[in-house]
Amino acid sequence: VNCMDDLTRKLQQMSNGAQRLQQKHSISFSEVFTDEFVRKYTEFKTMNDFFNSAGIHSTEEFEAYPDEKLNEFVSKHTQFNNFQSMFNEATTSYIGHQLGF
Repeated sequence: VNCMDDLTRKLQQMSNGAQRLQQKHSISFSEVFTDEFVRKYTEFKTMNDFFNSAGIHSTEEFEAYPDEKLNEFVSKHTQFNNFQSMFNEATTSYIGHQLGF
């Protein structure tokens, strides 16, 4: 019976997390790239440290930063080959956390 209670509780937690995800239309960069994620997959402690080291200090600079230069930086300083792979993993991690995994 205890195992069923745990399973029911976990399913309810997942359901609540899915409802929260449906209600959110935008997610901040810091919600996706948590300090925990950054420490686990990069040489840095925070995304601010990551961006500062890359020479990116504003949203405008990030948007203007050449993709190939960012991908090269990511490849050298993280466990990913490019920024898109890093972003995909961070997003997957965020969604999993919201669902209670």
